[in-house]
Amino acid sequence: MFQQKDKRDCGLYVFKFFLYKYFNEDIDINTLKRNIEYEKGGISLFKLIKLYKENNFDTQTFNCSNEELLKINNDEFPLAVIINRNNLKHMVLIDKIKDNNVYYFDPEHGTELKIETDKFLENFDNLILKLSKIKIEYKVNKDNTIVFSKHKFVISFKLTFFIYYSSLLLLFLLYFLSMFYKCLFQKNWKMSYLLFQYSF
Repeated sequence: MFQQKDKRDCGLYVFKFFLYKYFNEDIDINTLKRNIEYEKGGISLFKLIKLYKENNFDTQTFNCSNEELLKINNDEFPLAVIINRNNLKHMVLIDKIKDNNVYYFDPEHGTELKIETDKFLENFDNLILKLSKIKIEYKVNKDNTIVFSKHKFVISFKLTFFIYYSSLLLLFLLYFLSMFYKCLFQKNWKMSYLLFQYSF
């Protein structure tokens, strides 16, 4: 379920596992693959961050030394990190660092693993990614408008009611016109029928 088939897809499977474990969301890997652009060497970090953003997650990237990684508070995890594997960049997801062990998800194996801290640091590429769910916040102004802070989108209650009642009025008008034309058509048809009878 979470094991990558293509060596280029580690960043996609990390995101899929991240959503599933921490947010109880199950996204189809093919949906992610359809919405990402592959390059010759794989998927660029820039494209991954853009994809995460499109799925309502902000991503912060940090250069991080081995010593700094060990000092990170466990409340900050999970963190996606880049490691070196077979001369390639590979992404894994650290769940926690505890008792001189790193507990992490590796999409190459499709499961969570445990490794001694020193061994993990041998391949750590000193780059971490912090994913945060985008919160859509809003406030109601004095003029009864709603402002969404993330998208700067404003909804006016007055405008909403105006559109609603205008739609009802238009619907009533269309109904009235249809009845009017129906009656008019029937009256003209009867007149035409009478004229037709008297013409012979």
